[in-house]
Amino acid sequence: MSDLSNYTQRVFSSLKHIPAVDFIGQEGDLFFHPDTGELRISDGVTPHGNPIFVQGGSGGTFTLKLYASSGDPASPPIATGANSTALGEGAISYAAGAVNQAAGMFTGYGDAQTGSYIARNITTDNVLKEIFLDGVSERIQVPPNATVSFNIEITARRTDSGQEGAIYELRGGADRGAFAGSLALLGRVNKTVITEDNSAWDATITADSASSTLRLWVKGEVSKTIRWVAHIKTVEVRN
Repeated sequence: MSDLSNYTQRVFSSLKHIPAVDFIGQEGDLFFHPDTGELRISDGVTPHGNPIFVQGGSGGTFTLKLYASSGDPASPPIATGANSTALGEGAISYAAGAVNQAAGMFTGYGDAQTGSYIARNITTDNVLKEIFLDGVSERIQVPPNATVSFNIEITARRTDSGQEGAIYELRGGADRGAFAGSLALLGRVNKTVITEDNSAWDATITADSASSTLRLWVKGEVSKTIRWVAHIKTVEVRN
């Protein structure tokens, strides 16, 4: 295949009276195989073309990955967390559902990157309850010798009846040394109540030195079912 890096491929739909297994097309053409559910790309030579990063799944479903990247990084991104994504040279993503981005590194993976995380949980009383990245137990881990700034937006909505909601913002940072037990918040966390229908609701964050994790807490009301979702944006630096 010739170099198409300096071109943009426009995708459009048309119906061809040719079986998908025999279709060749022009180099770069995208076409759909209706029998297998595959989207394929033509190299201008091979009948049936080539699949576009299609991974099989259970129950007859599949996941389609379409993306573009430039260059050949010496340290390609690494994603190990469930449903996580790492973008750019030197990025590492290890938390559930996380999206981490880097544009190179100082000496090691993740020592100069940003992060985007989503946490959730449900409250039915007025006791502080932790919300998690996977909705069950996973938190943001702070590695040794790291400073992490965070900007967190938390949105809450009552779901059993009525129409109540709230939005909070938490801004601050945390610092961890070389050893376990050294994680601590950096000074004061700035909390802003953007809006709330009920002042009894609340949100806060703590640094747990025993587990080296950031813990996000929310509080609702007795006999009210409230869903909480937080978007956590970080800038992460380590040595």
